[in-house]
Amino acid sequence: MVAAVRHDPALRLRLASRLYDGQPGRVPIRAYRRAELAFMRWQVSRGVLAPPQSPQPGSPWWRSVNEGLLRDACEADQLLAGRPGPASSPAVARWVDFLRTPSPRTWYRAVNISCGTALWRGRWGSGRGARSGGWRAAVDGPTVL
Repeated sequence: MVAAVRHDPALRLRLASRLYDGQPGRVPIRAYRRAELAFMRWQVSRGVLAPPQSPQPGSPWWRSVNEGLLRDACEADQLLAGRPGPASSPAVARWVDFLRTPSPRTWYRAVNISCGTALWRGRWGSGRGARSGGWRAAVDGPTVL
């Protein structure tokens, strides 16, 4: 599902938006959509989600962080829809918590652990470690003009 939208920022936005649509038998979460989509629209407007083959390629780092967020939320959605098996990561488990009992706290935890995990994978998971710029560099990400 996420791989299918990897190189299309508009489809990434559409997928994120659909995650917040009402699902039968679930507590509505549409009220939480605005913050995530506003951030994604900012990413799109800055060009950081542009595909590698575009005339102005975006940022592999930003695409990875965004994809991690989408992947975790989609997996949690599938688990609640009946897909068998456990959550594949603590981030997915936080998304399951949010989808079961939506609140500002559970949403914040889900989004932030997904982003934090992606930051970790993107910066420290690559073997470059904290000596290559530390946490501030990981939070800021690369400069895209």
